[in-house]
Amino acid sequence: MENIRDIIDKLDTVEKTTLSNASIPPNSNSESGSIKCKICGDLGWITPDVSIDHPDFGSHYPCVCRTQNSASTNEKRLKEYSNLSDLSDYTFDTLDPKGKHPKINSEVFKNAFKESFEYSIHPSNWLLISGPHASGKTHLAAAIANQCMKSGVPVFFIHSTDLVEELRRANFNEFNPSETFDMTSHVKLAPVLVLDDFSSSIQSNWSMDKLLAILNHRANLKLPTVITTAEKIESLHPFIKSRVSDNNLGKIIYTNSNSSEGSNLTIGELPPDIKRMTFNSFNTKGLPNSTNANKSSLEKALKTAKIYAEHPEGWLTFYSPNTGCGKTHLAAAISNQMLDNGQEVFFAVVPELMSYLGASISPNSSLDTESIFLQLKQSPFMVLDELGEERQTAWSQDKLAQLIVHRQNHHLPTIITTRMDIMDMAKKGSSIASRLLDPNMGQIIKIDSSDYRPGR
Repeated sequence: MENIRDIIDKLDTVEKTTLSNASIPPNSNSESGSIKCKICGDLGWITPDVSIDHPDFGSHYPCVCRTQNSASTNEKRLKEYSNLSDLSDYTFDTLDPKGKHPKINSEVFKNAFKESFEYSIHPSNWLLISGPHASGKTHLAAAIANQCMKSGVPVFFIHSTDLVEELRRANFNEFNPSETFDMTSHVKLAPVLVLDDFSSSIQSNWSMDKLLAILNHRANLKLPTVITTAEKIESLHPFIKSRVSDNNLGKIIYTNSNSSEGSNLTIGELPPDIKRMTFNSFNTKGLPNSTNANKSSLEKALKTAKIYAEHPEGWLTFYSPNTGCGKTHLAAAISNQMLDNGQEVFFAVVPELMSYLGASISPNSSLDTESIFLQLKQSPFMVLDELGEERQTAWSQDKLAQLIVHRQNHHLPTIITTRMDIMDMAKKGSSIASRLLDPNMGQIIKIDSSDYRPGR
């Protein structure tokens, strides 16, 4: 990974197009008769066709294709530096300003969206984005980062646990001790830093000291810094709390009206809004302009869900690339009917579940990781909501694979909702996707409908 000083120097170099490097011979395409630029013939420069007495006679100017290539090079280098590879599509354009999760207060989220967008245009000082798991914090933070890159501002995005692991690995790398300095320099000097999913509970004393040293440096220089957290504000480390609470340095925005109180739901418990989702309240008409095919898809999904609720056997997967089309509603309706029948239900939003499990493996955690995971695997009935929305790390995918394999081997009833293209993921070698496609375990119901939630 390049040092921030190197990347800025190279960006400056690219922008300073000179006549010498513009006056290059035609590329291989032009030599073979395939000319890309019709203006300069792939020479990279143009000579004005003017009379000998014209002041521009004999002058040479870089062609527009050189400028375009320079811009493309800049963008590529910024993306490489940003560490946003798997979050490149997390932009303000792909995020609903009202939020997409049923637990989220849409008016509060709209304000968070507005504040985040304004920050991305003029990044300065610190911004803390607080909210429960799966409330859109990471999407907002990544959108800020992507907007900064769009404006040509270098930004470095990293998950807090990934940063700690990189620092720890480099610190104890006897063969290349300079790696510690490189990573520390990256985080210290990044023109804009985004630190995702910060939690005091998952940091050891050593790692916390390292992080605080880095953040203190950025605070002293007032370098733009974005931090997301699901932790209660009052539970944050005093240093961070004091910085984001300082009006001259920081600002706090919430993705939900109860963000300041944290998420108090017990893992596996249905949120209050989810408890109100029933078969009777499910909308099979969709949008006013819904086609007959859209309505038929919703009716089929509802019918399948009702049948499954009466005899919950095997797996049932609700798939749609769109949000707000009823996947979670149907999973919740099945769960609520089973609860009414006195049956046990474990309802988990997958991104929230993985964050919870990640926190439980910390040395400072009082949670029994093995017992928790055993409970998950053996749950008589489970809902895995928003599969594929979790952060895609080797650890998270391994844990999910273990969970799904166990439940498949023991034929435990499981409902899954997802936006991921299961067929495409299976072709790419996803063991999770291939098991979802197993016809011996259940069926996949594709919902063909756009977001039809009120006000969307």
